Amino acid sequence: MEKIIIVGKKNVGKSSLFNLITKKKESTIIDYPGYTRDCISCITKIKSKIFELTDTAGIGYEKTDLDYKTIKNTWDKIKLSDTIILMIDASDEYLSENTNILNTIKKLKKNIIYIINKIELKNIYELENIKKILKINKTIDISIKKQIGIENLLESLTKNTQTIEDINIKYSLNISIVGKPNAGKSSLINKLTKSNNLITDSTPGTTRDIIQSIFKLNGNTYKIIDTPGIKKKTNIKSKIDKILIKNAFNAIKISDIIILVIENEITNQDIEIIKYIKKQEKNLIVSINKSDVKNKSDLKKINNKIKNYIKKQNEYVFISAKYNFGLENLIKLILKIKNFQKIQINENKLIDVTKKLKNYKIKCINIEKYMPLTFKIKKNKTFFISHAEKKYITSFIINELKIKNISTKIIFE
Repeated sequence: MEKIIIVGKKNVGKSSLFNLITKKKESTIIDYPGYTRDCISCITKIKSKIFELTDTAGIGYEKTDLDYKTIKNTWDKIKLSDTIILMIDASDEYLSENTNILNTIKKLKKNIIYIINKIELKNIYELENIKKILKINKTIDISIKKQIGIENLLESLTKNTQTIEDINIKYSLNISIVGKPNAGKSSLINKLTKSNNLITDSTPGTTRDIIQSIFKLNGNTYKIIDTPGIKKKTNIKSKIDKILIKNAFNAIKISDIIILVIENEITNQDIEIIKYIKKQEKNLIVSINKSDVKNKSDLKKINNKIKNYIKKQNEYVFISAKYNFGLENLIKLILKIKNFQKIQINENKLIDVTKKLKNYKIKCINIEKYMPLTFKIKKNKTFFISHAEKKYITSFIINELKIKNISTKIIFE
């Protein structure tokens, strides 16, 4: 499969082009130079041909250690690509800054497609002048905003590429990693996927998009999603903050398992996140990260405290993503939930449980779905069951079927 990468300076329209080609909204678009930090890849179909398309962070001058990591990550991805789309902003007042990028890319001896975006802002003579300044003979001139020249670009991308059949990757589960900023989410994913694709830094809020990675285990393929850190409501002040929080909560909604990464100990904010996950009826694993910095006494205190907030249906594990401590236990919990998909609850067992609950005038108990495990209880319509009785019935069914560690929902009809 051919790998195509979109590169260029900050805020030239890379994420807009990525979303336009993939027909998705994987990359967040905001008019803020340097917003994109991680490289985002997506398998996409262009005119019956399959590509892996990657959006990247803007290439420029490194002012901080985080800038250096971001740009290095982009160049590492460029070296692995087959075709490079170099985007140039027609309105850029500092065009000469593209020269260093151009010269470096040419040395890689890759297939390069030069694109000038935002052509609606310039006339034909000004566009020709841009080519002369950058010493480029052939460009594809486009306007993402006005949808000009997009067809020419797609034709160029597919011109010399072999047609291959659609690739349908079947994911066993979607797993989202969520938590407060700087809890260690990206570090955990890098360890699980055995890669360094995600940028990690001590700066809170390093991750800004929903980043999807592939995680293979025991012959199964999992989609694992890194999310922006969830801040306290009082700290959500900017437009960017609001977008980040929305992205994180959207990831929770589309996932089967949520791994909540907690740094050292549980806080009120973590409790609020747990409540939201439970409301979405997702399988929850609480992962207490950076356990290596705590002694046994402190870990025991955290252990006792966390039990007060996590029900028996939920799991928790102490880990250190930095030193690989506890990751085997985390993987065991993921497999435990995955293996439950294969379990078929015996119909006779459900009938037996129904008989034991005859005092509540229950007619039958049916399984609606397995992820999350959902039961539908049909009862005599004239018989009233109180909230306390519903809690007892739920607990009774869970104990009888021995499904204490599985996220369970029971619907009373």
